[in-house]
Amino acid sequence: MGRDGLRASKALAPRQLRSRETYAKLITASERLLARSGAGDFTLLAVSRESGVSIGGIYRRIEHREALIRAVQEKLYARMNVEYAEIEEKAAARSDSLKDLVPTLVLETAELLHRHAPLLKAIVEAAWSDAEVGKRGREIYLAHERRFRDLVLRHRDEIHHHHPEHAVNFCYNCIWENVASHFGFGHRESSESHRWTSLVSDLQRLCFSFLTVSLPPEFLAPSERRRTVQPAGPRRGRKPRTIRRT
Repeated sequence: MGRDGLRASKALAPRQLRSRETYAKLITASERLLARSGAGDFTLLAVSRESGVSIGGIYRRIEHREALIRAVQEKLYARMNVEYAEIEEKAAARSDSLKDLVPTLVLETAELLHRHAPLLKAIVEAAWSDAEVGKRGREIYLAHERRFRDLVLRHRDEIHHHHPEHAVNFCYNCIWENVASHFGFGHRESSESHRWTSLVSDLQRLCFSFLTVSLPPEFLAPSERRRTVQPAGPRRGRKPRTIRRT
């Protein structure tokens, strides 16, 4: 490389570094704004004021406000994935039985959502007007549900529900929906007046009981009753029908 080329290369690197630093400032400012005020009041003008980057500087790096929200969403999910891996390790250490595993896993999953509630609430709000945000959110929900299910199904033999996969998915959905309701995600009305510790304790009891308690058949819906009833043997007093071979 000639001397002029070397100078050009050295001149380019700082600009690239500054560009990355500026982009990081935009993402950080967007996180603060979304967590503080939600997606409804999120504008590029607000990002400019929060970050100190001019509107022109913002448009040189992103196309529209939705691009910033999607970038914040991806950064949030990457952080949550790292934390969920830590939850899996902690839960695995308490996995001698379903009784040990479920309370720990429910607590850690609820606390994960709690820690990121302000941003999650904003992302859920943004999903109402941005299908891409909604689609990505659904993908992450299903991925976390699968990881939760895989952990619990290690104790499949302790689950009394006739459809263990469905039962575990139901538990994960209960955790998500109750946390979402507690913090008022989307169009839900916030129920933060209910104590957080009580909510988590209730979810622990609900999930463990749902997985381990068998209902008497008379309490089940007819379609569910048919799934749980074993095929009856020959009626008492009658001989089993034989097939005559010719």
